[in-house]
Amino acid sequence: MPASSFGFFLTSLTQADVSSVPGSVGRFCLGGAIGRFVGPGQVQNAGLEGTFYLELDLAAFPDPQVGAVPVQSGDTWSFQAWHSDTAAAGVPTSNFTPALAVTFQ
Repeated sequence: MPASSFGFFLTSLTQADVSSVPGSVGRFCLGGAIGRFVGPGQVQNAGLEGTFYLELDLAAFPDPQVGAVPVQSGDTWSFQAWHSDTAAAGVPTSNFTPALAVTFQ
């Protein structure tokens, strides 16, 4: 992602492939109930290296319907980051990182 861009992680138990998200470029790979890691300290700045990370609390994953849910053994959660970006000719936009699926044991 671009240096000094802001962003946050998204998560879902459902995968999707959305090629056109209004106001954004890139592919959105999550579907269903999408949780956003936007609590205190969770919105990140990519700094000069163009990276950010987040330590996860497995007892409290964000869920838009119930607030927070614990990760269960056997769950496969998919993750993707949304971040600010600049399109052609310097036009501000947003973008998505590639998605990653993790099956918890």
